[in-house]
Amino acid sequence: MELTQALIAYGLAKRSGLRHVTYVSVYKADQFIEVPHFANKYAVEEAIRAGGMPYTILRPAYFTQNERSLRPALTELSVYPTPAGNEGVAVVDVRDLAEAATISLTEEGHNGKAYDLVSSEMLTGPEAAATWSRLLRKQIAYAGHADFDAFEAQLREAGSPSWRAWDLRITFEGFIERGFTNTEDQAARFGALLGHPPRRYSSFAEELASEWAAA
Repeated sequence: MELTQALIAYGLAKRSGLRHVTYVSVYKADQFIEVPHFANKYAVEEAIRAGGMPYTILRPAYFTQNERSLRPALTELSVYPTPAGNEGVAVVDVRDLAEAATISLTEEGHNGKAYDLVSSEMLTGPEAAATWSRLLRKQIAYAGHADFDAFEAQLREAGSPSWRAWDLRITFEGFIERGFTNTEDQAARFGALLGHPPRRYSSFAEELASEWAAA
C-alpha cells in the first residue's frame, strides 16, 4: 500500500506540473530490501530517479520521537525495550527532517541529490538505558536483543498488526546483524544542509523526560 500510494502521489505531482518533489525515504533503503518498509521506499526512489521530474531524496534514520511510545516500559517496568544493540543505530530528530524538507523545496542546489539524515550521536541499547536511568532517577535495564521471538510477540500484544510486528522484527534483526551506523562525515553533511548541528538523541530524551515529569 505504501508503494502504491507514493507512486500515485508522484504521478499526480507530475500531472499537476509541480516543479520539484522531495521524497522522504529511509536511511540505507538499498541495504535492507528484504524489509517491506525499506523495499517500498527504495522502489519509490528508483521510480523518482527515472521519472524525469526534479527531485530531492531525504533518507532519515530512526526517529528519536519513536521513544514517546516507550513511556510505560521506561516508567512502569524500568526497562528500555528497543533491541538497538551495542554497535549504534543512526537516529534523527523529526524536526531536523522537517527543516531539511523545507530547505530542499525552497532553496536552489538540491535537485538530484540524496541526503542521509543522521545525528552525530547514535543510539545503543546500553547507552539508552543509562541515559534514561539518569533522567528518570532510577535504574533502567536494557532488555537486550537476543530474543526476537519475544520482541515480535510483545509488539503483537501491544496491538501491532501481525504484518507490522514482523516488519519491525526483521528491521531490528537487520540492524543487529548488518549494522545501521553512520559516520561523522554524514552527520557533518547533514549539519551543513541544516545550517546547525543535527539534534542529538540525548537532548530529545531530556526534553521528553521533562515533559513527562510536568504532565
